[in-house]
Formats: sequence, C-alpha cells, structure tokens
Amino acid sequence: MLEAPSGEQNGLTRKSFLKFSATSLVAAGVAACGSSSTGTATKGATSQKQLLVALSGGPATLDPQTTIAGTDWISLANIYDGLFMRDYSSSALPIPTIPGLATSYQVSGDGRTYTFKLRPGVTFHDGSPWDAAAALFNFRRMFDKSFHYYYPLANSTVSPFIGGIADYDAPDSHTLRVHLMKANAGWFDYLTAAPTFFMVSPAAVMKLGNNGLANHGIGTGPFMVKEYVRDTRLVLAANPNFWGGKPAVAELVIAPVTDDSARVSGMLSGQYQIAESIPPESIAQVSSAQGLSVKFAGKPVTFGFGGDVRHGPWSDPKVRQAVSLVIDRQGISQRILHGAGVPASQFYGLGNQARDPSLQPLPYDPAHAKSVLASSSYPTGLHFNFATSTSAMGVPNPSLILEEVQSNLEGIGISSSIKVSEWTAYLGFWGKGTPPAQGNVVPIYTQAMGWDTNMLLGSYIATANQPPNGVNFVWYSNKSVDQSLDSGLVATSSSGLISDLRQAQKTMLADQPYIFVFHGRVPFAVRHGVTWTPANAWAQRFSTASVSS
Repeated sequence: MLEAPSGEQNGLTRKSFLKFSATSLVAAGVAACGSSSTGTATKGATSQKQLLVALSGGPATLDPQTTIAGTDWISLANIYDGLFMRDYSSSALPIPTIPGLATSYQVSGDGRTYTFKLRPGVTFHDGSPWDAAAALFNFRRMFDKSFHYYYPLANSTVSPFIGGIADYDAPDSHTLRVHLMKANAGWFDYLTAAPTFFMVSPAAVMKLGNNGLANHGIGTGPFMVKEYVRDTRLVLAANPNFWGGKPAVAELVIAPVTDDSARVSGMLSGQYQIAESIPPESIAQVSSAQGLSVKFAGKPVTFGFGGDVRHGPWSDPKVRQAVSLVIDRQGISQRILHGAGVPASQFYGLGNQARDPSLQPLPYDPAHAKSVLASSSYPTGLHFNFATSTSAMGVPNPSLILEEVQSNLEGIGISSSIKVSEWTAYLGFWGKGTPPAQGNVVPIYTQAMGWDTNMLLGSYIATANQPPNGVNFVWYSNKSVDQSLDSGLVATSSSGLISDLRQAQKTMLADQPYIFVFHGRVPFAVRHGVTWTPANAWAQRFSTASVSS
C-alpha cells in the first residue's frame, strides 16, 4: 500500500493526447490570455477574514470535468478535490502529490488495476456523502454512454487523458477499483495533475442536470460557492466541514480582471489582496510599492522555437547548435521578463515532476556560436522567418522575446523577421508543422511547451506525433527517443517512468531540434498582512491563506 506518494506520473498515452492537442491549446491559450470581460469585486477587504483575489480570467464554468483552462483551475481547486492531487499548499519543486478523497492506492502487478481506499466521513457541500457510489457516479458520468447522467462534454474533456479504462467497480463502500485496458504508468499522474479530474456531487448533478452544475459548483473542497456571476465575480465561503481543516479566511472573493493594468492598479490602490499574472514590465513597480510584494510560482511551461529538422539549414546540427549558443537566456529572463522566467535548461518547466534537476541552463557563448556556424554547411546568408502569437500559454508578449533573439542572431550574421498572429489563428497553421526552408530562408515556429502532465514530452518529440497526428511541429525523429518513450508507458513504477522520460529528453537535447529559451514563472502580487505562498502549478489553493491586517 502506498501512502502519500510524491512524483507519480500521468495517464495520458501519446496517441490519445495528439487527438486532443490542438483543441486543448486553443482552450488553454484563450484562458491564459483572458476572456473579453473585466470582473469586479468589492472595494477593499471588509474583514480580516475576507480575501480578495484578482485573476487574469475565468472561471468560465464551475464544472471541473468540462474545462482544461488554467485560470478556471485556480478557482475550481478551491471548490473540489481529487482522489489524489497535487499539493497546492506546497511551494516545493517539484510539487508533491498527496492523498485527497482517497487515503491510499495500490497498483496490481500487471500495472492494469488501481485500487483506491476512499477517505471516510467526507460529505459534499450539499450534505450528500462521498463514498464508492459517488466515485462510481463520477466515472460513469465521464465514461459510461449507457448511464443516464453520462455527459458527452465531460467525456470529450477527460478521455484523452485518463481514458483507456476497461472497467471500474466498488468491492465495498470505501473502495474504488479502476481497471485499465493495458498497463500505462502515466495514467495515475494525469488523474492527479489537474482539477479537471476532481469529483463532483452526484446529488447536485441529479438535481441540477449536467449543464446546471456549471453555474453552481458543488464539491468537497475547502470553499463552498456562495455567489457566481460569470465574468464578474465568484464568492466562496469557507467549508466548516472540510476534511482538511476549515480555511483561515471566512470568505474568498475571486474577480476575473483580464486587463493587466487594471490588476496592477487594483493592487496599488488596495482593491485586491492577491493578483495573479502581474505583467513583467510592472513587476518592479509592484514589488517596490509600499505594502506589496511579488511572489513567483514556477509553472510547467518552457518557451522555445524550431524549424523543420528534415530539410535545409535547420537539418544541420551545427546551425542549431550555433543558434542555441548565441541566445542570451539570462538577459531575456532579466531584461524582458523581469523574473517571470528563468533561463531554460530543458523541455520540462519548473512545475513538472519529471524535470531533471541535474541539467544546467543552456550556455551562452557568442564567440563559439560564430565559430560553429562558420563550420556548418550554411556559414552565411541565413534568414529566419519567425512566426509567433500575441500570447502563448500565459507567456506575455512573445514578440518582445523574439526581438531579443533577433538581436542575438544578428551577432552571428543571421537575419530574421517576426510575424505575429492572434492565438487561435496562429494555432491553425502551427499545428500543421513548420514548412521546409526555401533555400537559406527558414520558417521558425514558436510555442510555450508544457502542461502539468509529464507525458507531454512525447507529444513534441515522438516520431509518431509528427503532424497531422500530433504537435511535433519540427518533425523530429530519433529511434532511441521513441524507444525510451515507449518503455516509459509500460514502466511498473513512477520512478521507472520518470527515468525513461528523462532519458528521452537527454537524447533529444543532444540533437537540439528545439531551442529552449526560458522556463515560465507566474508573478503573484501579495499585500502585506496576507500569508500565502503560491504552488508551482497552474492551479492554486487559498485555503491556507490568512489575513492579519
């Protein structure tokens, strides 16, 4: 029996993710950019027991099983719980996985059956019990098309990640068994990685209907929904019966404030006590303001770029090496991001459990870069056509970052241009993969790569995931990488899976099909008197926050 494990891996197969990727990136990207409206909240905290939080968007729904948007997750993580879940009260790197509505789990010898022991004495916010019947209801809602309360929207949202289920049953009232079609060491990680897979109240679904839950939100989490006005405010009350202990604040008010300057001015004026995603150019202003500080959460995102490795200049390893060497990652992190990013060392971002701590930031050596390029098959006359979006998975102003890259490249004689497209339009052609070079003119696409799952690595580097089957947009292929990824899927332990993923990453990094620039961090403005530290994840919890003044 495993108690409170850390570092378990996800349930997403490489093939199933790719059926979903482009759609998920659209949804997550739109959420990262924010919706079109600006929310409101009461002006200033009325009590030491009230916490006012400004988010960059959402929540667009209060049904966790129908959304993969990061800004939705922040709100939903305060209303719902998962069987096991990331510890959103921890600032550790990587973020630990802890028991939630299950206290322990066991995996069969063949890796196909997961047995969860459910936490006793837990009730949903509507007073109905959490037990094996409730767990089965949730799984049937997501997967059983013959079930009266089956929800196609939930199925289409969750099945690309935690699908591959053969059956599920309950031997007793506090035990849930899930039987997979085949061993998949990644299944458990995705189950625990995001609020999308948290448990909803069966009684609420039966009363309100599947669609109705989106406007009410009834879970087992630390806060209960008191008021919800989409695109305006979400008011949550502390759950006095929360199994993890009653929150320190009596009321949590979340306001979607999509305008960056409005979030900043709201913090400076005292309207909010916490604000998410302070823009890089405002970090110094906020951190130096009286009574405010800025705290950073490492999110599982790495910004990078690449071209078609099969043809033309980008197929030359020396060209790729020279480009990597001339990128001033430290300068970009300091001058452009002001702490909202750190120099990249790998594919995996700061919040990923498979991140390899032994890897150091990629070196900056312009003189060596010039020498390497001179020894390549394309020593002169190179031109890169960069394509990027207005925003990418929460990365602010990618064009500003590319302007710095552009300046770096000029130092070794590579000219470049930058084309910026709106996010959804960009994904329309990005998903088709980078086109081949025309002579010395090389198309280069950018992306903020990563999510809370560790299995996303394969989506970007596996041969089978080249377009149109997936998001390996640089057309990379390496048999050794593919073997490591496939070995990871049938690993019998989380440590085995992580080992295989790290080996696949190490082999890929030696080839440098992508140039990784920085790992993203989310700047949170926090008012003095508020005790709270953000977790290294997209989702956040405020149940451990306290307000002293």
